[in-house]
Amino acid sequence: MYTIFMVKLRSKFPILSGIFILLLFMLASGCTTLFVSEPTPTPIPVTGQGSPEPLQGIGVLACNTDCADQAQCGTNAEFGEVVLLSGAGPRLDGHDRIGGNNTSVPILASQNVEVIRPGDPNTQFMRFYKVSIKDNQEEAWVAGWCIQAPQP
Repeated sequence: MYTIFMVKLRSKFPILSGIFILLLFMLASGCTTLFVSEPTPTPIPVTGQGSPEPLQGIGVLACNTDCADQAQCGTNAEFGEVVLLSGAGPRLDGHDRIGGNNTSVPILASQNVEVIRPGDPNTQFMRFYKVSIKDNQEEAWVAGWCIQAPQP
């Protein structure tokens, strides 16, 4: 009778240990979810370069970090900090116009332009905006990093 009892015990032991290990795993994975924080949502970019859709209507020229990192800002004795613009078309150099930082401007058009940077064989698309400046007397192009949606 003792042998039969051992045989029955041995046949149940792997099943019971498997169930026990499964329960332990489920408990451990359930406890880890208590300590995992929710991922922070990615903010929707407010600048014209990073926004999924082009800005429309009124934009605000902004010499922010992204704009300055791309060498699209400058200073002027009259206006202080300025955003560099181009009357000739979308471009990252050869600027011939300026717009005051935090100046509201009407957006006339937007265009994605393929850009090749010196020393970088890769091309990338950048968004540029055609805006009206100087009380709607002139039109100029600004890089998407340097224009943002107005704050409500």
